[in-house]
Amino acid sequence: VQPTITPTYSNLGVQTPILANGWLIEASSTIRSIPGTVTGLMSQDGVGGAAFTRFLGTQLSVPNLPTSSGSGQSLTCKGSNNLSLCATRATAQAQPGNPTGTSNTTGLMMGLAGSITPALTGTITLTISGDIFNVTAIADGGKVQASYGTGTAPVNTAAITGTQCGARPIYIAATTAGKVPFSVNCVVTGLVIGTAYWLDVTLAAVTGGTASIENVSITAAEL
Repeated sequence: VQPTITPTYSNLGVQTPILANGWLIEASSTIRSIPGTVTGLMSQDGVGGAAFTRFLGTQLSVPNLPTSSGSGQSLTCKGSNNLSLCATRATAQAQPGNPTGTSNTTGLMMGLAGSITPALTGTITLTISGDIFNVTAIADGGKVQASYGTGTAPVNTAAITGTQCGARPIYIAATTAGKVPFSVNCVVTGLVIGTAYWLDVTLAAVTGGTASIENVSITAAEL
């Protein structure tokens, strides 16, 4: 799969750029100024210079390439050429255990401890689904919302923390035996590449009783 980012190059000085699919390839080891933001992973096979270079932001480090090959160089993803560029979007899937419910009507974290580390774009789609119920009394219920953040993941029944995203659907019990599926989702932008983000939900009781969720599935994918 070829990278979808197509950068443009400036400030190349006296160097004559060699391009392959829009990416700069040349026999030099210099820092090139690139307008805008370019993100990805660059690795080098079978030649001298840096074995592995991450580039992020507006500066791209080009490792040494064999001068004898010159314009014969090409850029592929996981190819056999001297320079290979691969940028793989992150995905995450988890089925955490059933958390302890809450009678708090403001809401608490459920401590699901899902996780994703963006690798390419810093934009993810997040979906958390399961069953929600409140068996205390008819007309009691619960409301749930997706959340994410950095650092140590919150534990079950911790105070609400991180960033909440998407809608906060509400369930109202018609019977004390009632359970219904729920799904909360959102698109999150601006995440820092290479930083781990925890994934969780907030849960609050509605009116009274103990709101609970179970059979939870967490799916996250970088866009």
